[in-house]
Amino acid sequence: MSTSKQYDFTVLLGRFQPFHSGHQQIIQKALEISERIIVLTGSSHRPPELRNPWSHEERKNMILGSFPEEMRKKIIVMPLIDSPYNDDQWIFNIQTIVKGVTQSYIVRPHIKLKIALIGHDKDESTYYLKKFPQWDFVDIGITEDNINATEIRNVYFSNSIYQVKPELLNFRLPEGTVAFLKNAYPAEKYTKIYSENLFIQDYKKPYENLKYEPTFNTADACVICCGHVLLVKRAAQPGMGLLALPGGYIEPNERVVDAMIRELKEETKIKVPSAVLRGSIKKQDFFDYPYRSSRGRIFTYCYLVELPDNELPKTKASSDASDIVWVPIADINPEEMFEDHYSIIMTLLGI
Repeated sequence: MSTSKQYDFTVLLGRFQPFHSGHQQIIQKALEISERIIVLTGSSHRPPELRNPWSHEERKNMILGSFPEEMRKKIIVMPLIDSPYNDDQWIFNIQTIVKGVTQSYIVRPHIKLKIALIGHDKDESTYYLKKFPQWDFVDIGITEDNINATEIRNVYFSNSIYQVKPELLNFRLPEGTVAFLKNAYPAEKYTKIYSENLFIQDYKKPYENLKYEPTFNTADACVICCGHVLLVKRAAQPGMGLLALPGGYIEPNERVVDAMIRELKEETKIKVPSAVLRGSIKKQDFFDYPYRSSRGRIFTYCYLVELPDNELPKTKASSDASDIVWVPIADINPEEMFEDHYSIIMTLLGI
């Protein structure tokens, strides 16, 4: 691939919730030193919530709508799914996407492409920038705008019904983002995020005056049978309508494994004796991704329970669930899963 610039491709990783002028400056800089840029929108393929309200396609529209046509031709925007408990899987996904995109532009396969990762190595949150030694790293430093994306999202979802808020226009946002934010957000989606955020605020009120944010412990069950996983459809906030692993909070005088069995039986009424469930435990792991729950710092211990492949046991939903479903493992949709439960399942199954 012939180029007069320093690099054939630059790669930019981010959540872009939303895409703001700082991101825009990075892309502009990237196209000064490279022929094309691959933008990977992190936290893709997940249900909308306040921290990640906009889908990959919505963020792609913000990004491409912020540049003239000639520049848009040089910006490739691709989705990137989270792998919070497996850095190697996450790195592999990025390598695979970049390889697939760049190879489509190769005219002479024996020519090695010049690729660089671009961004700002600001603190421990950007540790991942050092995970790609095969590429150069271009540190663009601190951009002119120090925009707080959390503040933008809070303003955007500050009313019960979406309306164009003058405060949004006070932020220095790119043209594509402004145009997107001015459009009506789907009412059902907007209301869900707004109401769930109100629930979270009320949920945290008892702890808001504590010196340190409290931590909580839960126990979950990943029950596998005949190539299916047992999931509950949540009947209440947060995550109403989403699919989740059966589980709940550990009681003060309860062992973790006992909490898992109790919650599993209470929520699903699964027709399997407790002794059989306990004897079918194959592994257990601890999940502590800092952003795994919007409710705060919640750790969970999840047990992989593999039942004999005879037939799917009967179940019945409790008051906490609107439904109980056995889902083929290959059919699990991360966009329908509560919090990090999709990642937990994939981690326990080694997928």
